[in-house]
Amino acid sequence: MALLAASCASVKIPEKIAPEFKGVDAKVLPYYNEYLRLAKKQGIMFLMGASVGIKDINVGRVIGVCHYGAGWREVDLDRYFLEKSENTQKEALVFHELTHCLCTRIGHDYGPDKHYKESDDALGGAKEPIMCAAPKEETGYYSDGCPITIMYPEVLSKECMDQHYDDYVKEMFVNCNPW
Repeated sequence: MALLAASCASVKIPEKIAPEFKGVDAKVLPYYNEYLRLAKKQGIMFLMGASVGIKDINVGRVIGVCHYGAGWREVDLDRYFLEKSENTQKEALVFHELTHCLCTRIGHDYGPDKHYKESDDALGGAKEPIMCAAPKEETGYYSDGCPITIMYPEVLSKECMDQHYDDYVKEMFVNCNPW
């Protein structure tokens, strides 16, 4: 699964036939460990982990990818994005990709059969309020315009992460099928 800086449009990511990294890169290890701690708090244990590495992805605006293989899972994170981002957005990216890899959440869903549309806008998580009368489960957004899941196909803004962090953590693990 690929997470794009601004879109999860159909971009061809080269497939891996074997893991490229060993363990978890020290620069993102605190986020990885926090993810595992939060999962355990929700009663979720993973039998296996995922390796996580930092590299130049250079495929469109892709900044994170979860690769699946026979007996392994691996996350690639874009070096440039990590160098230029705030800790909150780094955490959002790592949590998003780990949810793909460790919870086997393949798509960018916000409920059963509810998926975000692919878009080309570059909001990086909503910044303008979206006022809707429909419940958040119907629209996929809170009334302040923030997506209701960390599995949104764009990196969530710091404002959204700060405002809805607890909800994002709970929702990450709701449909988790632990690996």
